[in-house]
Amino acid sequence: MCVNEALRWSLRRRTFGVPLTSHGVIRSSLAQALRSVEASQSLIENLTYQLMVMPPHVALRALIGPIALAKGFASTTLEEAARVATKVMGSKGYTQGSLSERLARDVRAISIPAGSDEILADLAIRMAVRDAHLTSRSTSML
Repeated sequence: MCVNEALRWSLRRRTFGVPLTSHGVIRSSLAQALRSVEASQSLIENLTYQLMVMPPHVALRALIGPIALAKGFASTTLEEAARVATKVMGSKGYTQGSLSERLARDVRAISIPAGSDEILADLAIRMAVRDAHLTSRSTSML
């Protein structure tokens, strides 16, 4: 929503006689934010699909780490999108009523309650180490 708001604004806003989207640096910033948003959405959809098709006891064990990483990635993506949007929108991005302003201000309150990115990343790597250890033990028995 932040990227869309910034994109709509940058199509209307003119600087130096041309739309803001005519400036390569603006297009690049929006493209980087959009890339992260699309990757985050794809990751979440993929995990949701896996949760739907896997037996619950298997999904719980197999997806704890990837879900933790997805949450951290989505939080970072939200922060990036809000930052880019407020920067692209300039003063409008910092005024009350702008969705990007509200999200940029509240992003930490949105992402922290479910666990900090560092704690979730640690959980994910512990699960990956556990799985790698189990895999190497079962392979060595062959």
